[in-house]
Amino acid sequence: MSHLFKTVSHANIYAKFRPTAPQAFIDEIMKFVKVNIFNFNLAVDVGCGPGISTTPLAPYFKEVHGYDVSEAQINEAKALNTFGNVSFCVSPAEKIAEKDESAQLITVMQAAHWFDLDVFYKEVRRVLVPHGVLALGGYLIPKPVSKDQKKMDGIIQNV
Repeated sequence: MSHLFKTVSHANIYAKFRPTAPQAFIDEIMKFVKVNIFNFNLAVDVGCGPGISTTPLAPYFKEVHGYDVSEAQINEAKALNTFGNVSFCVSPAEKIAEKDESAQLITVMQAAHWFDLDVFYKEVRRVLVPHGVLALGGYLIPKPVSKDQKKMDGIIQNV
């Protein structure tokens, strides 16, 4: 993951001007999650920046954890957070600080292009519960690439 976003001034600007995840997008993600998941214990937002894509998940889950490689971004997220069930921690996308099979949802909003995707996908498989959901979002529809692109194309569903 890139370290371009590590300064305090950048984190402040990012929090002020970065678009939030539209509620309609969150609603679509939750509709998809509800197809196979019945317990909403944990959502994880990776590459969370100042938490603008993390906090919209708070009403749906018992706990929401936001992770970012930038300490400045995490400090900004903590300062802006008003939800008791949302927490933030410094952690790279490739080593998510969660137990095996603990999260029902993992989200990445406009950050996956910074990740080592092959390593990240292994972490996703480790952290998600069976039938858990990985939701990748951005300003354009993301098309993750993998060493086995045919297999990747077969498992991707655009929300």
